[in-house]
Amino acid sequence: MWFYSYSYCKKIEDGKGFAVDTSTEQITSAKCNGELGQYKVKLKKYAQWQYYYAVSGYNNFNFNASTPNNDTFVWNGYAGNYTVKFRGDLNNPNCEFTRTFTITQPAVLTLSLDASKSDTYLAWVIQL
Repeated sequence: MWFYSYSYCKKIEDGKGFAVDTSTEQITSAKCNGELGQYKVKLKKYAQWQYYYAVSGYNNFNFNASTPNNDTFVWNGYAGNYTVKFRGDLNNPNCEFTRTFTITQPAVLTLSLDASKSDTYLAWVIQL
C-alpha cells in the first residue's frame, strides 16, 4: 500500500501577497434615514486574481467570488455593524483577513404644525 503526500511552498516577497490595504478604507454614511451607506477598500493581490468575501448578514456569511481583475471591494448596506472576511483562496482560512465597520444614518426627520399660531402663517418645527 502506498501513501503519497505532497506540499508546495512558495516564497512571496514582502508587500506582494494578498492583503487588505487599510489606508484605502472608506465608510460613507447614508444621506437619509433608511437609505444605503457604503464601505469601500482596495485589496492587494496578484495580477488577474480573484478573491473571495463574506459579509455578516448577507448570504448566511458564505463566501462569494469577486469580479476577476477588480482590486476594489465595495459594499452597499443599510445602517448597522458589519464584519467582512476576505480570502485569497476560497478553501484556505490561513489566507483570510477580517475587517469590521459601521454604516450610520441620520436620525428620522419629523415635522409638526403649530395650530395655535395665527391664520396668517404656519409655524413648523423640525425635530431631529
